[in-house]
Amino acid sequence: MRFAKLKILLFVAVTASPLVSVVLLGPVGPYGNVARLPEFPTRKQLLNMQPGALDRLAEAALARSAIRRTSIELKNTVNADVVRFIDTPEIVSGTGDWLFLKAELWPKCLHEATLRPAIANLDLLAGLARAAGIDVVVSMSPDKATIYPSQLHPFAQRFWRCKAAGSALLRRLLAEEAPQVIDHAAPILSGRQHHPGHKLYFHTDTHWTPLGGALAFRQLMAHIFPNSAALPEPRLSGQTAMTPTDLRNSMLLLKELEEKELLVPLSDADMARVNSDEPGYKTVVLGDSFYATLKPEMTRVFPNFKFVSLESRPDVFGEPIATADRLIVNSIERALPARASDGILSSQGAVAEQVLKRNMKRAADCIDFAPVTNSGDEHPRTIRPPPPSTRSANRLTCLRFEIDSREARSVALRFGTAGVHPVDGSRRISIAMGAGRQAATLIVPENYAGGWVDIETPAGVTLTAVEVGTIVQPTILTDSNR
Repeated sequence: MRFAKLKILLFVAVTASPLVSVVLLGPVGPYGNVARLPEFPTRKQLLNMQPGALDRLAEAALARSAIRRTSIELKNTVNADVVRFIDTPEIVSGTGDWLFLKAELWPKCLHEATLRPAIANLDLLAGLARAAGIDVVVSMSPDKATIYPSQLHPFAQRFWRCKAAGSALLRRLLAEEAPQVIDHAAPILSGRQHHPGHKLYFHTDTHWTPLGGALAFRQLMAHIFPNSAALPEPRLSGQTAMTPTDLRNSMLLLKELEEKELLVPLSDADMARVNSDEPGYKTVVLGDSFYATLKPEMTRVFPNFKFVSLESRPDVFGEPIATADRLIVNSIERALPARASDGILSSQGAVAEQVLKRNMKRAADCIDFAPVTNSGDEHPRTIRPPPPSTRSANRLTCLRFEIDSREARSVALRFGTAGVHPVDGSRRISIAMGAGRQAATLIVPENYAGGWVDIETPAGVTLTAVEVGTIVQPTILTDSNR
């Protein structure tokens, strides 16, 4: 009996220790890769013994317990300093003091059959934006493992075995399906040759260093303002600073900081010579933490500048896209396949939704509509936007269709470029339509003129009319710079 009581007391002590730690030592804030700690159950839920309330109490107390944080710090310190190898659910060691985020290594291999349609939709998204009058630029920041593959640890090969092939596949598909996407790997890989001995990415962080970011920034500026004075090459100041890093300090909770080399700042005169925007021209950047590091430089180049994180709620993108003159969309390499497949940059994502709204709003100015006549060997739901040679100069094609539906449904449009029928292609958008007789009008991107558009109506929806019109091609500032 005494032994049984002792076991019960020991169980209670162990179970209650996180809660006691919170009471005596105070709660700790979010740490590691957790942005928000689990909530405590309400007093009413505890008193009523609601199912799961005690579990949530224990989970919330443990997450805030200094005991847990200290145990994580101790475990990772031993692994880093004694074992000399880190392997957590999110981080794995590279050679020496290098650390890599497992997500960027693509432990699950990429497959062309699923990735090609996603990348092709990026091309359609950019085309719809340009037809709407938005000067759109899409770019990709390379993963650290793409720039420094030799620093991957052989003991971690099971995590990075697909990385090289996946990166090569992604870049091949970008070249084939969305060649307008800027790949920042080019100047950074070149920078490794021109700046030997200087870090372009941090060893213990996922991000580029100031020097690596400066190379990407200059590539972006040269693309947007090709006829403006080029920015001078980045110069190291000879000074350094110690900085906390996301992998070692924020996620592993280790103490040692990493050294970074500082740059000679760009002068106001250099920045002023780059920007040839008209007064009031508004630039919106949709990006992640890589472009967030470039916000100080972008603010100096673009007087009307706004940064919106790609991790924002879907409702945040409406106003920025609706009012942007220039839209710069940037994604880190590791996230681009998922974002383009079924995430924020997919055909069903919030960015595509807002771009389509902007396109259809401008389409209200389309004129000279005429019914579509199909030849006998074409599917009756397939139309062929006239090629540029048959249209008036500086005009785009508008497509208007009408349906009759018993209930609110979505109609899909699948686009194909000249010589590639959309059945074999993969560029697709959906337009939400109400019940009854409904019409929708959009502007066909310039690079799909002379191609194909399939109108796919679900069961219970009748396509009653298809017309083609024209609209003045918008003036895109980047086009006038070229």
